[in-house]
Amino acid sequence: MEKIILTLPMMPVDGENYGKFVTPIICEALRNILNGKYYHCVNLLDSFNDRSQMLDGYIKSLNSNGIKYDALWYDNQNKDILINNIEKLVQLGYISEMVSSVYKCDCGVVEIEESKIATCNPNNLKFTYKDGEMYCKTCGSKCQKYSEKILVFTPNGIKREAIAFLPDYLNRDIKTYEQTVLNSYLTISRDRNTGVQFDFNGRCYNIDIDFLWATYLANFPNTEKVVVSGNKMVYQLFLVGVLEKCLQNDSKTVLLGTPYIDNLKQISDNPNFLENNTFRKLAILFSMKWKNKNIKIDDTILKYLKKLTNADLELLYSIICNGNGINTNLVESVDYIIKNQFNMQNSVKVLKRERR
Repeated sequence: MEKIILTLPMMPVDGENYGKFVTPIICEALRNILNGKYYHCVNLLDSFNDRSQMLDGYIKSLNSNGIKYDALWYDNQNKDILINNIEKLVQLGYISEMVSSVYKCDCGVVEIEESKIATCNPNNLKFTYKDGEMYCKTCGSKCQKYSEKILVFTPNGIKREAIAFLPDYLNRDIKTYEQTVLNSYLTISRDRNTGVQFDFNGRCYNIDIDFLWATYLANFPNTEKVVVSGNKMVYQLFLVGVLEKCLQNDSKTVLLGTPYIDNLKQISDNPNFLENNTFRKLAILFSMKWKNKNIKIDDTILKYLKKLTNADLELLYSIICNGNGINTNLVESVDYIIKNQFNMQNSVKVLKRERR
């Protein structure tokens, strides 16, 4: 069965946001090198906003930027299949009920268990404290504590070592989630109407949207997958990997976190970067320094690419996408690709030979 390359389900965004094209550019190159199929996955399910209004413009921007995917996958069109994954997790014993103390605000944005407050990401808090009391940042209401039944996901038996991350430093970064996810539980129900209801023991629960779509890998029967996302989404990548192991234990999936490009907005002023899709793909691929979480596109790369003809740019891209010599081990193959085939010096050497 062929290898497949997927994005994490991505929210539709404005076409001017070139940062959102980094993941698709890497997916397309991996698809070419591995001779696989690239699914561009789109996240339209949302409890608070209608994301479909951005969809047409988003797809047009993907196409106008020369992103060649094999298929589009939408979470809202696969909602019934995703809910079926919840049912399977119940049958396998990974989802159960419990009673817990939960803090909630009036608008529904804040809904957090008392026991989980200490482990919240301080950079992504939806609440603040005033005089020792918790208040919602969105509606300003004081968060009240309630005792109620909740639905929880407990991934008993899933080992962190069974989940393959690249680049390697991400395997160290995810250790914190071993405590908050693998050695604990996740609350997957919400008091507010999420648009996704699930019956458990005669009680109707609203299922958290982000948890629902995170089960999506189980709906692709291929055992060899590469899932690509920015490294700021490492928690979501981790959860996706855990859920796949629960539902498809024989999977051989690689979770790839790309560096964040700090100066992409400034580089976007370069006319070559804006006007030539292949120029832009090469500039991004050659700038990937996979040992770093944050990178910058080097001006020397832009200056070199600017000297090339369109034919040379296309030839250079085809050199990157050559899959000869890739071995059968998926983790080793992807590791080799990001370290060697996305390396500018290696590709330029081949280009010079091809020119002779």
